[in-house]
Amino acid sequence: MKKINRAYNRPVKAAAVDRSQVSREDVDELVLTITNDGDLYRERITPAIENLKRKYKKGKYDRDLAVKLWQYVADEGVRRYDKEFGSGRGSVAMLSPATRKAIAEELRDYYEDEIMYEDDVQASTRRKGRKTIMAATNNVLNAEYDFYPYEHLAPENCLDGFVYNYSDSDAYIGDAIAEQANSEVDIYYDSLFKSAYEIWESGAYEEAAVNGLLDGTTDMVRMLQMCQSEYYSILLYENLDALMQNMVLSVCDDRGIDVDPEEWANVVVPEYLTDIDNNDRINDVVERAINAISGEEEY
Repeated sequence: MKKINRAYNRPVKAAAVDRSQVSREDVDELVLTITNDGDLYRERITPAIENLKRKYKKGKYDRDLAVKLWQYVADEGVRRYDKEFGSGRGSVAMLSPATRKAIAEELRDYYEDEIMYEDDVQASTRRKGRKTIMAATNNVLNAEYDFYPYEHLAPENCLDGFVYNYSDSDAYIGDAIAEQANSEVDIYYDSLFKSAYEIWESGAYEEAAVNGLLDGTTDMVRMLQMCQSEYYSILLYENLDALMQNMVLSVCDDRGIDVDPEEWANVVVPEYLTDIDNNDRINDVVERAINAISGEEEY
C-alpha cells in the first residue's frame, strides 16, 4: 500500500495516483490528522457540525447529502497536509477521488454522534409529529422544477440539495448557487466521462466556452468538470424562483406556519418570490416572504 510521500519536491503526475482505489492507510492518516487539527476544527469542522445539527433538529438530516458537506472539510484537510508534508502546493491531487470521498465518509461517521445528540428527547418527538402534519398541508404547494431527466447528470439531486443545504443560510444567492454547482461535480472519472454527451447536449459546454471558463485549459478532465459545474449553475438559475418558493415552504414547515393557498398564489409568490435577484441574501428573501405570510410588516 502506497504511503503518502511527505518529502517529494515536484508535482505528482496524475498517472501516479490510482484514482479508482481507496487507500485505507492514507484515509486513516488523514482522518487522524484532520480530527486533531485545532485550527481546522475551529474554522471548518465546527461550522459543519452546527450546520448539520440544525438539519437534524429540523428532521432533515440526510447522511448521503452530509457527505458532500464533509467533502469540503476533507479536501481542506488534504490541502493543508499536502502543503506541510507533501508538494508544498496545497493540492488535493496527492490522493485519488475515491480516497478523498472515503475520508469525508469517515469524518461524517466520526462526528455523527455529536450532530445527533439531543438533550430534550421530547423536542425530537414534537419535531417528528409536526413534520407529519406539515407534509399534509404546505408541501402540496411546492413548485415544480424544470429540467430534463438526464441519465448521468443529476439535476433533481442538485435542486433538492440546494433547498436542503441553504434554507437557513445567510449566504448571497449567487454564492450559494456557485457552491452547490461545484459540489455536484463528479470526482470519479467514470461518471464524469459518461456525462460528457449530456453536458454537450444541454448547452453547458458552449456556455462555459463563451464565458471564458475553458480559456487556457487543456486538461480534458478539468474541462468536463468546469462544464458540469456550468450545467448545474444554469440549472439552479433557471429554477431559482421555484427553489426559493420551496425553500420558504420548507421553513414554514419547520416553524409550524400554515400557508393559505390563495394568499400564496395571489400575493406571496408574485410579490415576494418571482424574479429573484441573485445578489440578495437567502434569509432576507425567505424572511420577507414569511413576514407576508404571517401578516407582519416587512422589515
